[in-house]
Amino acid sequence: RFLVERMVRHPREELYDLQKDPDEFDNLAAEKSYGGLLVELRAQLKGWMVETCDPWLALWDYDGSTPDPFEPKMTTDGPFRPRWLTPK
Repeated sequence: RFLVERMVRHPREELYDLQKDPDEFDNLAAEKSYGGLLVELRAQLKGWMVETCDPWLALWDYDGSTPDPFEPKMTTDGPFRPRWLTPK
């Protein structure tokens, strides 16, 4: 169950030392000592996304605190509700 939860509900950022932790159990992203590396990796990723016109770049600053900007407001049968996540 633990492994399934990790796959479904993973943190926003993950950083692992694959030499010491090949199974990726110890996420180092929250450790202050890796803050500079995370800033550098974020910049590299965003640069690559801009370079390749990645459509997910539109969500780069989306933090989940508001409704998803790409979800429709209404559908033909009423307000939009993600059926795969929301029970009837």
